[in-house]
Amino acid sequence: MLCLALALTTTTQAVQFFPLTAPVAQHWVGPEFWGNRNHDWRVTAEGLESLAPLPNRSLALLTFDTTGDFATAMDVEWLNQTRARAEARVGWQFDAKGQFNDYRDSAVFGTGTFAGLNGVGDLVIGGKIAPGPGRLAMRNGVKLGLQLVGSQATVRAVYEGQQWSLSNEVTRNPGEC
Repeated sequence: MLCLALALTTTTQAVQFFPLTAPVAQHWVGPEFWGNRNHDWRVTAEGLESLAPLPNRSLALLTFDTTGDFATAMDVEWLNQTRARAEARVGWQFDAKGQFNDYRDSAVFGTGTFAGLNGVGDLVIGGKIAPGPGRLAMRNGVKLGLQLVGSQATVRAVYEGQQWSLSNEVTRNPGEC
């Protein structure tokens, strides 16, 4: 399981989704998101939580256009660390484009550029990987940030006072999500 809180800012608009408050856990995360699969996500008092530790579980933020420069950040906790492997990952996929030129298809099946953290604590942007400080006890929380300026993407992580980052040139191909 993965619990995350999302705060999204840009020079032209700001959207704040943290703290998310729900009197009880609910499975519909709201009209701003398209879940892959919708019933695999829920809102709790702590934030958004993935209920299915399976490949390709994602939430697409439908109310934000990633065609320009932007920065975003989230706090991440990996609740089920026994499943955290190098192929597991948490972060962002931007400029996703699906086969049918439809936001729902792009949100679920679209391919784009991934930037974030893998299950052993390495930072990833596209195919570039930067080793982290070793396996993280991510149950204690990791602050993860992404900045995209032009074709330069930078992802940063802060964990128990340690900070590391990775930058990579990316090909921008703005899609539906």
